[in-house]
Amino acid sequence: MTSATPGDRGRRRFESRPSTIEILLTGAWLTVVLVRSSDFGWAEYLGPLVIVLLGGLVLACVWIVRAGVAVIHAIPQRAKGVRRSAGNFAAWLFLPAAITAGVADAHWKLSYQARLALSEPALRAAIAAAPPGTHAQFSPPQRIGLFSVSAVMADVGCTTLVTNGDAASYECLSGGLVFAPGGEPRSDGIAYRHVRGPWWCWYRAKFMD
Repeated sequence: MTSATPGDRGRRRFESRPSTIEILLTGAWLTVVLVRSSDFGWAEYLGPLVIVLLGGLVLACVWIVRAGVAVIHAIPQRAKGVRRSAGNFAAWLFLPAAITAGVADAHWKLSYQARLALSEPALRAAIAAAPPGTHAQFSPPQRIGLFSVSAVMADVGCTTLVTNGDAASYECLSGGLVFAPGGEPRSDGIAYRHVRGPWWCWYRAKFMD
């Protein structure tokens, strides 16, 4: 009986399960999605959204082709009584699981909510220290909880924090958090999205004017 060569073993692994590189790339894509989704309304900006979607689409296409190849080669093997390992099956489920996790996080902003929950005590303390009329700018930005804050603008019943961009970009391209216990804040050219309780995220882009 002829022993399998290293090339034969590599080909069989390629046919039976995703490669380590494919798994790592998928994990890296999911990490990028989670990090971006934990920031203010990243999905409203075309650049990051396209990059994330294109990356996910490319990975999905690669995995579909690879899964098809694996199925084609598994059919005659199964007819011979050869069974695939549970590890191989779990590896093929990694991409669908990663896409589901990424979409769920982007839709429900789970990572953003977690970031806000961990930062809330520090944020509330900073807001309490900013009376109405405050318009403070920080260069470099100050770390408040898990957020990097470059400006705090306090009005009666509403405090706005710039956590993306800097204070100079407030009129062009920026975003952050709003603490508004009285309900949804309103301001021309700024879009708001409710996070939970008195917290809202906001974003402003030049094209919105």
